[in-house]
Amino acid sequence: MPEAAAKKRGRGALVEFDRRVQIRVDRLEKEQRKRGFGSGYLVGPRLVLTAAHVLDHADPDADNPVTVSLPDTGEKQFPAVVRWQRKDATVDAALIEIADGHGWQAPQSLSDLLTRPPQRYGLIIGTRPHPVTASGFPRLQKDTTDGRRLDEQFAGRIAPGTGSLAGRYELTSTTPTPATETPSGVSRWAGMSGAAVLTDDGYGSDLLCGVMRCDRQADAGTRLTATPAARLLDDDAFRTLVTEHTGWEPVLEPVEPAALLTPAAVDRNLRSPAALLRADAEAVAFHGRESELADLHAWCENGPPAIQVRVLTGPGGQGKTRLARRLTDTLGWRGWVTGHLSPDLTDDPTPDAAPPDFTTLTTSLPLLLVVDYAETRPRLLRRLLTHLHRSRHRVRVLLLARSDGQWRTGSLQAVANVRDLLEEAPVIPSPRSSPPARPPRTGATPSTAPPMTSPSCCRCFPICPHTSGHPWPTRSGPPQTCTTTATTTSSPCR
Repeated sequence: MPEAAAKKRGRGALVEFDRRVQIRVDRLEKEQRKRGFGSGYLVGPRLVLTAAHVLDHADPDADNPVTVSLPDTGEKQFPAVVRWQRKDATVDAALIEIADGHGWQAPQSLSDLLTRPPQRYGLIIGTRPHPVTASGFPRLQKDTTDGRRLDEQFAGRIAPGTGSLAGRYELTSTTPTPATETPSGVSRWAGMSGAAVLTDDGYGSDLLCGVMRCDRQADAGTRLTATPAARLLDDDAFRTLVTEHTGWEPVLEPVEPAALLTPAAVDRNLRSPAALLRADAEAVAFHGRESELADLHAWCENGPPAIQVRVLTGPGGQGKTRLARRLTDTLGWRGWVTGHLSPDLTDDPTPDAAPPDFTTLTTSLPLLLVVDYAETRPRLLRRLLTHLHRSRHRVRVLLLARSDGQWRTGSLQAVANVRDLLEEAPVIPSPRSSPPARPPRTGATPSTAPPMTSPSCCRCFPICPHTSGHPWPTRSGPPQTCTTTATTTSSPCR
């Protein structure tokens, strides 16, 4: 249950230890050759997230200036190439790609890219300190006998109001650390840079909310800084490269209310080919409905910030949920907090269930919340709006329903402000979505190519029973524009 899951949040996030990697760099600095070291975290089978400054002064003339190794599988180092890198006042991060053909084997936690995304990304939206964890290989864990870098699991908290004006997270901890002798001016946390900062999603899984940057060398305890994941997902090239490597477009999810919301990327457990039609399967890329999407964007971004409610109605299968998912994705890239209320939250909770803690939705950031099947949970909806209508910041609530009715206009013991919100909410019938006419094969363009021949849809077919034995990409025949599409979506840093 989301309520019970929320109570577990203080236990810390799950860290996939098999994704931790060590990064070594052959450096040429002031005509002197040095060996650089940092931590990293696999966000794809061959894609490593790290800090950009770990790669500083890499010698381009070295045979393998950047290498990656798994810490618990021997000393074998795998050559890697920098695919994306950004280092400025607010971002210190890089994506490096492990070269193919050198015996690299993806860890077990990254063996399934078909049914679920390899990594989810989170944004801390409130003002309360939040528990986080990170695992890396700092100097304070350097073995004095053989020089090996052993692992350190940092457990601390992020206070969102500290460092926010500088666009960074600051992580603090009072956990004791071993005494360490370090050269003058060298941090005992050197080597931790590039470690992924993770937090719990309320269900025992994790959200990556940042990447370690530097040590502020606190007078007491520990104070480290991190680049927020939101800054990474703001970058089109970052998102494109992650999508290229994983088949899943990264989406930012709010951290504190994660237990109240549906994950942004839902597992593709497809029981039959018909399941490809589910909105959350996203078997084909979103296309069309530009005017509806533009209208919803205008409703969200214009007008007074006070809470506004809109109702979108229509029979099942007309694309209401898919349209709403596209809206939340695109607004999330623009800095909004977005989410879909979990279907597990209903008007009839189990007898021992506590009421949902809607205070986790409190934020000063613009908020868009989607409630699907709103007609089936009118009392829960009123409790939600009772909390949200007190916000001093921009809030939009989009209700999806099969039809209008008493579920919206009835009192149901709601407070007056909430009754008014619902009674005055515009009700907009969803126009029937019709598939585009199949274009001739000659001269097809990405926007008109037959949707069921898209590579994303063909990738989903093997998940479905009774379809896994067929070479679907070959059978359907990719659109002639596949080469063009692949070129335009590749990282400019390649």
